[in-house]
Amino acid sequence: MLERCQAFDQRVAAFNQQIESHVSLAIELPYVTIAPVLYEFSITFPEVDIHIKEPFQGDVEAMVRNGEVDMGIALSHSVESDKIQFTQLGKVVMVHVVSADHPLAQRVPVSFADLHNWRLITFGSQEKRIATTEYLSSPMLWRVESYSAMLEAALAGLGWASLPREFVSHELRAGTLVELRQQEYPHTDWIVGVDLLWSKQVKAGKAQIWLRDRLVKHKINEQDNAGNRTTL
Repeated sequence: MLERCQAFDQRVAAFNQQIESHVSLAIELPYVTIAPVLYEFSITFPEVDIHIKEPFQGDVEAMVRNGEVDMGIALSHSVESDKIQFTQLGKVVMVHVVSADHPLAQRVPVSFADLHNWRLITFGSQEKRIATTEYLSSPMLWRVESYSAMLEAALAGLGWASLPREFVSHELRAGTLVELRQQEYPHTDWIVGVDLLWSKQVKAGKAQIWLRDRLVKHKINEQDNAGNRTTL
């Protein structure tokens, strides 16, 4: 009962300070990449709820543009809407993976032709939006609605997929997935930017502004296979 009263008092105080009751996010990446910031937010704004939504078919930009969420975190791609403001948060390593039992796993390093001959698992229009994916096409394409579904499909041996390395690190260590290093670029990692998106047309509240500023300062980064940081 005491905790409920304290929570109620916090929300009343937030209302008096014109702090919004919740902030909504669409996140295309593993939550671990921004978990420290979300924890700080919970301490700084205990009265403000965070609503995290799964980006339907990977289209974070559309969710921000249509007002479904306040902010979005997505892999970098061309933003054509004049309604969207964005800034880069950092960079992550993407990897091509396949089940350890899949025939492609026995051909590492693979060629573009090898990838072309087997089914690609993707979601939304990922294969069209991310830079350099024009070389990674396949006439056999299955689309799912999330990275989690892509992971499950890859583990089931239904095809190969391109995913953030952080998202499949456990499976790679366990040996259930195999990274498909490429013959053409055997020592080159696939580095992709990560953007924060928000609407130009909607006035942000105090909590949203704090979260946006803190995310920009946080910088998403990891080490590539050569030991270099992806974000300086």
